[in-house]
Amino acid sequence: MKLLILDGNSVINRAYFGVKPLTTRDGLYTHAIYGFLNILERMEKEEQPEAVCVAFDLHGPTFRHLKYDGYKATRHAMPEELVQQMPIMKDVLRAMNIPIYECQGWEADDVIGTVGKICSQQDWECVIVTGDRDSLQLIDGNVHVKLVISKPGQTTTTLFDEEKFREEYGFEPKKLIDLKALMGDSSDNIPGVAGVGPKTAKELLAKFGSLDGVYAHLDDPSIRPKLREKLEAGKENAYLSFDLATIRPEAPIDFAPKDAIVQPYNRLELYQLFQKLEFVRLIDKYGLRGAAADVPKPERKVQSLPRREEMPADVDSCAVYLAEDGSVGLAWAEGVCALTPMEAQMGQLSLAGKNLIFHDSKTAMHRLDELGIQAGECVFDTALAAYDLNPSSSDYTVSKLATNYLGLSVEDADAAACAEALWHLRPVLSGELEKNGMERLYREIEFPLCRVLYRMENRGICIDREQLRQFGDMLQEASGLPVLYQDERLTTVSAERMLIDADVRREKRKKVIDKVAATIILQSYLDSHR
Repeated sequence: MKLLILDGNSVINRAYFGVKPLTTRDGLYTHAIYGFLNILERMEKEEQPEAVCVAFDLHGPTFRHLKYDGYKATRHAMPEELVQQMPIMKDVLRAMNIPIYECQGWEADDVIGTVGKICSQQDWECVIVTGDRDSLQLIDGNVHVKLVISKPGQTTTTLFDEEKFREEYGFEPKKLIDLKALMGDSSDNIPGVAGVGPKTAKELLAKFGSLDGVYAHLDDPSIRPKLREKLEAGKENAYLSFDLATIRPEAPIDFAPKDAIVQPYNRLELYQLFQKLEFVRLIDKYGLRGAAADVPKPERKVQSLPRREEMPADVDSCAVYLAEDGSVGLAWAEGVCALTPMEAQMGQLSLAGKNLIFHDSKTAMHRLDELGIQAGECVFDTALAAYDLNPSSSDYTVSKLATNYLGLSVEDADAAACAEALWHLRPVLSGELEKNGMERLYREIEFPLCRVLYRMENRGICIDREQLRQFGDMLQEASGLPVLYQDERLTTVSAERMLIDADVRREKRKKVIDKVAATIILQSYLDSHR
């Protein structure tokens, strides 16, 4: 049986510096997490372990800091962009059901050493994945080290067993401690013996076998007088360094190899985290696309409004939902109803002078214009509010919002049920906006902009043709490329026709029509300059 243990801090640090910075739309850095997951996936494919776990350092001093104030004192603080990714990385590992081991007052190296020792005792093979050569001292018959080197765009690994270590260093893995005791370690600020470098330290170990052997033979004629003086002066630091460099496989952790046996992911939790991180490719790679469907529908949390045949004329506020099939759902304080497409167009619907709640108000207002229905004032847009609250989501349908915020199970095709959901969503989303400090953003910027964009799209905007020509001339002169003038309105019409002919549903058309129109413009430009 084989266990794979990752040195969490070491691997994520190398991922952070080895992957170009990535952020979500709201500014959350994600590249260290992304790089870590890539390394983890690669290691699992290469090693095929039965069990996987990760060790992390905890913030705070360890017994080494208490012994020597200068221990790791020269290290820079963790970059803030990495700090914000650490707790999310641990959340991802938990969602993957990968155990995390950490221990206050002990370093991850000690935790890893403890895991390796227990694995050896239970006859498990243990492969340590790290970028830190300190772990090489842990190598024995059952414990191997996979050393990770990350550079921008490239990650390489080298597997060290006892044979590979001897080939590179010329002595046993445990003697790495003696080597560091003599030459020190600048990365951990371990002093070693002043004036003794790697070459001299290796020569001394090759001849005398250990740190104790060196100091037992200081009078050996092969040791030059100046080197002898350095060794004598640095003896205290040498033994201090030996102590600091020694990984202690005695961390008080509750570990058994069987506890780390690979388990199925928590699909929904991992899916939600990947959505937050905008790891779209990883959602598909990990097969999480249908994870949300695995969750039972929540129980209804709101009282249903009574169904009515029609909305009374004296209602001043209502929610309006326009379904894909053209039916119109209406909900108000005392009831809910639905009109067929024909009923809506035959004058049975009057929204003039009313305060209206829409889902995607700009699109809804255009739809009402198409039906010849005069609408009153839009006072709330549930889709826009939901976007402001969670801009990284990929699903703002009424059914999704009703599930998340109300515990209602509705179908997007059910106009009356969706209108009822919109009526109940307004106070809930308003409260969430206020609670999250986003009410002003919504009210003063986002919501008014929707109305402006609707009027612009509905009425058009005035263009100064001469100014446009002058800009085009300047652009052509600066770039050396020909400038083509085209009426964008016609391309939008063409794009709409193409999508309708391709039997693309209205909701999907709204999302892609601008891209299709842009493609038409580009193709027209290319065709004209062949």
